[in-house]
Amino acid sequence: MENYQFPAVTPFTDEVFLSLGAEEVAYVRSIDLPDGAHAFGIFSADGKPLELRTLVFPKSSATMHDVWNVMGLKGTGSVSYSVSDLFVPDDFSFTRESDADRREAGPLYRFSMYNMFGVGFAGVALGLARRALDDFIKLALVKKPYGVPTLLCDSGAIQSGVGLAEAKLQSSRTYVIETYRKLYVAVARGLRFTPEMRIANRLVTCHAIQQARDVVDFVHHAAGATAIFESHAFERRFRDMHTVTQQGQGQFSNYEQLGMTLMGKTASRQT
Repeated sequence: MENYQFPAVTPFTDEVFLSLGAEEVAYVRSIDLPDGAHAFGIFSADGKPLELRTLVFPKSSATMHDVWNVMGLKGTGSVSYSVSDLFVPDDFSFTRESDADRREAGPLYRFSMYNMFGVGFAGVALGLARRALDDFIKLALVKKPYGVPTLLCDSGAIQSGVGLAEAKLQSSRTYVIETYRKLYVAVARGLRFTPEMRIANRLVTCHAIQQARDVVDFVHHAAGATAIFESHAFERRFRDMHTVTQQGQGQFSNYEQLGMTLMGKTASRQT
């Protein structure tokens, strides 16, 4: 984030101001970060960025907006909110990405929130794919496709697909665990995240999400018409999986950063 170039903005109206003290009034705006991520920025009256901080205030001070009308991951409880004319004392604002402001020195807190989002989404994706494949294997043992005299499990194409899907799941899970083990050991020794560590984090989580998507897509197609009925969990996992891939952590641009460094170029993102 330290090298992220904020978009040009114009002065804001008084409807979204945040009083930081007697001498200064700042303005809060939602910022579109690379790959579709979002954050809230604090700006001066002329629209120049001050600092990205987390502001803590009672939920009762905000107006909640039910905007999470989506195809998948419906149970996350995601909402949007707005505040107006709200004073937040400095003691109730912080940035967890600042080494100087960080009060907890433990290894977990040396990971940025983007690092944590990445491993979280990777875990969701692998879990969805794991359950989808397990349930498909149970289905293949009893289902005969229309007009076919044999069970799904007797098909060579299905057998190969299941084997490949299992390999993708096991290798991706091992890749995630091993990479985060190395990262955790490094920060536990006091090492700050290097550009190489950030790229490793983004690469492993993106790859796990993409491999999990391949597994879910195989299951959805191989299950045939069974997968389209709401009475079966296949269709819900398909929707959930393809909602995960739409997050920034699952975008192919994460591979681009690795490719840039492998060819001697400086990665364009530092988060």
